[in-house]
Amino acid sequence: MLRPVEEMVRATTAAWAERFEMVVADLLALPGAAPVLAEGPGLLPECVAPLLSSPRQAIWLVPTEAFKRATQPTRGGAPMDGTSDPERAYRNLIALDLQLAVNVKRRAGELGLTVLDVDGTRSLDDVAAAVTEHFALRFPTPGPSAG
Repeated sequence: MLRPVEEMVRATTAAWAERFEMVVADLLALPGAAPVLAEGPGLLPECVAPLLSSPRQAIWLVPTEAFKRATQPTRGGAPMDGTSDPERAYRNLIALDLQLAVNVKRRAGELGLTVLDVDGTRSLDDVAAAVTEHFALRFPTPGPSAG
């Protein structure tokens, strides 16, 4: 956590891109034909995009800087007490997360994919509803059966 942030961003992005094939293999091994909702920081837009048949198959939830700074202390994460400079390590962790969020937002936009900014002004239910609405056209919910 004491390395330059740009170096951490490059290393983190490269590691996630390298592991992406393993994520895909795990998802393909799931039984059934039901839709799968996969989440995680390593699902980079540039990795996911080639696998989509429609941009509506994906959405990225990206925290705003203010939301990230407000919620990071409550989220835990990498322990900082094992480093020689815990304050700097914590600042670098925040900077890393913020730069990764900027990169995801930029790449998703370039690829025509949807990003939902999470800024803390919406309730969890409202965010879930926005995600549900995004996927609703792709995965319609069954209506009452005629019968």
